[in-house]
Amino acid sequence: MSLPPANDVFSKGFGAGIQVWLFFLLAFYLLRYPVPLSILLGAMGGVAAGFIVGWWEWKPGKAVVEEDVEEASLEEVAQTRKRKRRNYARMRNARNKPEMKWDWNTLKDSMAFWRRS
Repeated sequence: MSLPPANDVFSKGFGAGIQVWLFFLLAFYLLRYPVPLSILLGAMGGVAAGFIVGWWEWKPGKAVVEEDVEEASLEEVAQTRKRKRRNYARMRNARNKPEMKWDWNTLKDSMAFWRRS
């Protein structure tokens, strides 16, 4: 049996619960409560503290959807990457493209070949 990683939310909650249980156990014992009642109240406090710490530390994350490599062939993956690369290149070129400024003289000169003499 292996131990959970140290940064696991449940292990943090469990450790905090044990500490709170021992604290309440000693506090109730020093206040001269009967030992079985001290153990019971300490355990209830420890469980509650463990849930609170676990809830406090828990951060909902995005569900990771893993793509099956066997289903997608290498050719499909290459085509998808090529398509994305083309789209990014188009967007980059559109951003870097200088604006064309038209005035009537430039338009008239560029359309001169359409004029009949």
